[in-house]
Amino acid sequence: MSQLLQINSQREFQEIYHKHFNGLANYAYFVLKDKDAAKDVVQDVFLDLWNKRASLSITTSLEAYLVRAVKFKSIDFIRKDKTKQQYVEKMTPTSLPLTEDHSDDEEQTANRKKQLSYAIAQLPTKCRQVFLLSRLNGYTYKEIAEEMNISPKTVENQISRALKLLRQTLSDVMILILFLCFL
Repeated sequence: MSQLLQINSQREFQEIYHKHFNGLANYAYFVLKDKDAAKDVVQDVFLDLWNKRASLSITTSLEAYLVRAVKFKSIDFIRKDKTKQQYVEKMTPTSLPLTEDHSDDEEQTANRKKQLSYAIAQLPTKCRQVFLLSRLNGYTYKEIAEEMNISPKTVENQISRALKLLRQTLSDVMILILFLCFL
């Protein structure tokens, strides 16, 4: 027996959101092991719920529907993230240029590239996406904002966040390599 979802006001939607958000975010975190990604997934589910509220037909309880939606969005996120990780792995270590320091042997250079690749891969998902679009693909802040449907200020904040996190993770030498590679 299917029933049409009835959300008649923003207030009713907010009540549903506040009632279910934390539980759904915890479930998504259990699946994704990434707090930012979990929150993003749950936000996407609620955005879909709001956009489809007039025509959405639910055959189970709202809670069961939301849990299932989070499950499938999380699986989709993992698939997309795995593709991005493969891209990052292909991007490094072989495609990053070597520094001018000839005293480094190939093993040290390969190790540094692996550290850099790992540090970039550890960035929060959206932060990593913005950073790679900027530094790897050469997109401007405006192009990234249009591509990801976010504001240029958000792009600027994400780049700053990425650089701050990379500085905390990597040594000064690695930061120099990072900037030389992406100029």
